[in-house]
Amino acid sequence: MVVLAAYSNAQVTWRYAYGAFDNDRASVVRVVNEDLYFVAGSTGSFGAGASDIYLVALNALGVPQWSRTIGGIGVETAQDLIILADGGSMIVGSTSSQGAGGYDGYLVRTDANGDMLWERTFGGTDWDLLNDIKQVSEDRFLLTGQTYSNGQTAGSGWIMLVDATGEAVWSQAVLCGPGTNGYATASTDDGGFVCTGSISDPNEPSDAFVAKYDAAASLEWMYRYGGDSLDIGRDIVATMDGGYSIMGSTRSYSNWVEAYHLKIDGQGVEQWYRHWGQINDQEAYEHIETAQGGFASIGYTRTTGGGGKDMFLLFSGSDGAYDFGTTFGGTENDAGFGIALLTDGFLCAGTTLSFGSGANDFFVVRTGANGLTQLQSVTTSFDR
Repeated sequence: MVVLAAYSNAQVTWRYAYGAFDNDRASVVRVVNEDLYFVAGSTGSFGAGASDIYLVALNALGVPQWSRTIGGIGVETAQDLIILADGGSMIVGSTSSQGAGGYDGYLVRTDANGDMLWERTFGGTDWDLLNDIKQVSEDRFLLTGQTYSNGQTAGSGWIMLVDATGEAVWSQAVLCGPGTNGYATASTDDGGFVCTGSISDPNEPSDAFVAKYDAAASLEWMYRYGGDSLDIGRDIVATMDGGYSIMGSTRSYSNWVEAYHLKIDGQGVEQWYRHWGQINDQEAYEHIETAQGGFASIGYTRTTGGGGKDMFLLFSGSDGAYDFGTTFGGTENDAGFGIALLTDGFLCAGTTLSFGSGANDFFVVRTGANGLTQLQSVTTSFDR
């Protein structure tokens, strides 16, 4: 009983590399409960094909509880997942093993043990990819990605509503530019949603965009954001003040690619933007708003750290002003793609070439509330 009490009062932090001899890349991490986390991505180390979805369950100490591969003889990747009320998950990504042709959008439902209950493919004869999933009601889920089978020949952002069995309720292309890519959505208070991504235009620089839809999925407004070069919105969250925060990358303000943070109000009017990097490459992929109204984002940086790319956890204020950042990594390339909030800290997930069993491995870091870990050493967990 004394040991349990001491453990409950201690702040648990760690850094782990998971995988085997080939390339393993974590795209997303989600909290099932205080003692269980799901991490998903892709693996070349196991499975039926060149790349399979790789789903790993970790306990609060970072110890693997089980792992699963999902896929066929082709290529499967996981880009996002959500945890369901029964402890299972829905995973979105892409597959070339089945479907109508090329790559198809891929939706997988698992039980609480990671075993697949069903799978669905969406798309046409060209490439179709899913990047994001959000649960919008008890039995409705919003999927976001890009399609080359419908819409613009240069690619169109793609939004789809599915029911609890994975059947499509409706599907539509984001037709707001010559070429678009949808990266993420967020629900709005009026029952609608906002979508962010990028617009490519042969006559103008590519911009980040945000499109607002009502509850009937009709477009209400769409605005472009950015400077004179490439700008991408990769993640969007509805903020406590009724606006929206967008995180991504930009080449408009430096010779380097930089992390890009944009804040707009509920009508799409820009309130402020920030860009970080300046002296070398830096990008952000996912972010969250904290209880204090600030933001935490995950990505990579070459501006500091152990060498090459390092996973980078960046904290900023409610006005977007840089607060502080923490790097995790070694002498090779390491990056972060997913972030989740804990009651006493943060979970960060990505990939590492500096540590692990060979090639790239899953890289998962549990920090304290200050974004730090008690030790800098990385534990390798070889998946047999």
